[in-house]
Amino acid sequence: MVPSFRPIEAAPRNAVAAVNEPRRLDPQHLRKPLPARGSDFQPLAFSRRHHTATLQRLGKRHSQFSCQMIIASTGPVEALPSQANGRAGSAASVRWLDPRIDPNGRRPGWCYLGDPRTANTSPPGLARYSSLGSWLSQWSYDLSNAKGPKNAARIRRTPVLQVENQADDAVPASHNPTIRAALATPDKEYVRIEGATHYYQNQPTQLHQCITAVLDWSRRKGLLAD
Repeated sequence: MVPSFRPIEAAPRNAVAAVNEPRRLDPQHLRKPLPARGSDFQPLAFSRRHHTATLQRLGKRHSQFSCQMIIASTGPVEALPSQANGRAGSAASVRWLDPRIDPNGRRPGWCYLGDPRTANTSPPGLARYSSLGSWLSQWSYDLSNAKGPKNAARIRRTPVLQVENQADDAVPASHNPTIRAALATPDKEYVRIEGATHYYQNQPTQLHQCITAVLDWSRRKGLLAD
């Protein structure tokens, strides 16, 4: 049962108009208020549109910007990838506001960094600061090799233990089943910990369940001595 709540008055600020000008916003870009629950608002349709816009901004424009910065730089070649750069609005995901989108047991209007509206603009946000090279290597949607399903399909013999936190407030609920389905190894186990958040904060019972599952699996696979 979805908890009763009213979505906040506006979507996460995914209206940044320019990569290097985070204060310049596009007033027409996903800035309309979200209707109250019970109206004709279609959360999945809005989420898809918002997700597409986020990929365009963070996945493509930031990657293009990083490449252009490296190409245009006149500094030492070896120093180029280490040049630091900030990314505004890197936690702009509607799912943290509305649990009907990508549902699991997480708390509505909350993420692992606290209030999503604050996390979206705060200095310690996800991928908030990154070097040009690190962005292209780790975060670039098009250029990074860190693609979960693609790499999971390359695991054909190695044993895998996958732990899903049922109330994860950082990893989208759809990610674990997607990785599980992509794993090519027949030796895979899946553990789901009910009520567990991303970092098990103030959750000693769930943390104990996770540690116990990992230790048991490691011993059965001969990775730890009895």
